[in-house]
Amino acid sequence: MRPQIRIPIPFLLPCSCPISASTSSSSISSNSLFLYAPNSRLSQWTCHQCLEQRRVQRHQIAHLLSREYSTTTPQFQKFNNNWGNNTNDKRRPRRALRYAAAGGTLGAALFAFSDDLKHVYSAAERTGRVTVALAVCINDYRKTLNRDSDSEEEKAGWLKACHKRCAQRTLRVLEKNGSIFIKLGQHLSSMGYLLPLEWTTTFIPLQDKCPVSSFESIEEMFVKDTGTHDRRAFLEF
Repeated sequence: MRPQIRIPIPFLLPCSCPISASTSSSSISSNSLFLYAPNSRLSQWTCHQCLEQRRVQRHQIAHLLSREYSTTTPQFQKFNNNWGNNTNDKRRPRRALRYAAAGGTLGAALFAFSDDLKHVYSAAERTGRVTVALAVCINDYRKTLNRDSDSEEEKAGWLKACHKRCAQRTLRVLEKNGSIFIKLGQHLSSMGYLLPLEWTTTFIPLQDKCPVSSFESIEEMFVKDTGTHDRRAFLEF
């Protein structure tokens, strides 16, 4: 009597093919019917057909899982967009509060230092006028002195014309800047011993035809400096 092949039923992988523990060795083909599962924990056997089915099932499950958790699926993109929109909606009020706080702080600073800012702006504007006029005058003198001529009288005429142009430019700047610049022009008009005649004669209007200030502006300056409207400090006002 042929020996029976005992198969450890508790260690068999689930198989759809009915295999009895009393199956004879003559009805078993190790090359076609049964295959060894090398990845199993113990020595287990399963049929070739079921093994192939399990491989197909594992492949399908892996494919479904990859699609389910893929970041390129429409469901994930919709969720991502909704989450991003919700995040932006939450950030907008915070941004608005930050902008409002920054604007309020800037406005308060401007209000508190308005006088200082006015002085800074006025000083920068005056400095800009002087710088531009100085650069133009220097360039005018450079071009005039570099001109070639055999006649000394012609050169002298060019230089006098250059003096006049530069003096007129400077006069306009002094009148626009006002204040101490008027005093500077008055002082320059009296320096005939040093400056060319074209300069001193051009600054003469600053002696008696200088820009005047209104009575209201003078009174406002007096109140601002003294803090009172009392005019008893002056014999005439």
